[in-house]
Amino acid sequence: MESDDGTLTEAHALSKWCKLLREAAVKLGRPYIPTKDLKGIIGKVGFTSIVETRFKWPSNCWPKDKKYKDLGAWNNENTNLVLESISLAPLTRGLDWTIEEVNVLLVDVRKELNDPNIHAYGQFAQFMEGNQKFEEGYASNAVAAECYSCVNNFDPGS
Repeated sequence: MESDDGTLTEAHALSKWCKLLREAAVKLGRPYIPTKDLKGIIGKVGFTSIVETRFKWPSNCWPKDKKYKDLGAWNNENTNLVLESISLAPLTRGLDWTIEEVNVLLVDVRKELNDPNIHAYGQFAQFMEGNQKFEEGYASNAVAAECYSCVNNFDPGS
């Protein structure tokens, strides 16, 4: 999660939660790959005319524009529904937290997630290979296997 106007800072529980999930994912051997790095990964498996479209999904109904306000409300509802389930395994298995510790953190995360004064959003991206249909890019199982291997062994420093 991030914000463009400084209403979400590193001091917020929401930011700490995101950071903790990333740390846990690394410890569990399944690091998150930032959307900014995905185009390079897709290029490594042979796609050459990659069209990237980025999206900002608001964390709640803070936007003024009706379309994004509705998207934020929808995203907020979905996130609230899965917040505990997407937090428990990484934080208890990856960082050795107790269930109680996770639930204490999530109280503050929920408050901030639902606060329209925090203009947070998640960054999402869609990738297409030029004019090629998506299915054509995965016509070969070898290509799919190579992509899977590349994603799971990706080193952002390379």
